[in-house]
Amino acid sequence: MSDDLSAAARLVGVLDHLGLERAHVAAMIPGDLAALAAATPDRLAGVVLCTPIFLDPAPFANLADRVLLVSANTDRRSM
Repeated sequence: MSDDLSAAARLVGVLDHLGLERAHVAAMIPGDLAALAAATPDRLAGVVLCTPIFLDPAPFANLADRVLLVSANTDRRSM
C-alpha cells in the first residue's frame, strides 16, 4: 500500500480497486478533485462541479471539454 494519503491517491486507489480505468465524478468542492484532474486527467471521463464557491480552473484545463459547472441563479444569502 502506498504511503501517499492525498485525496488524489485515495481516489485513484478506489478506481483501481473497482477496476475502473475512467469514471465520471461530481463534487461541490473543486479542490477535492483538483490534484487528480491535474495529475491524471485521463482517469476522469467527466467532472461535474455543483455550485462551487471558489474555482481555480487551472487544474481542470486538460479536461475542459469534459467539465460541467452547475451554478445557482440566485444568491442563497438573500433567501
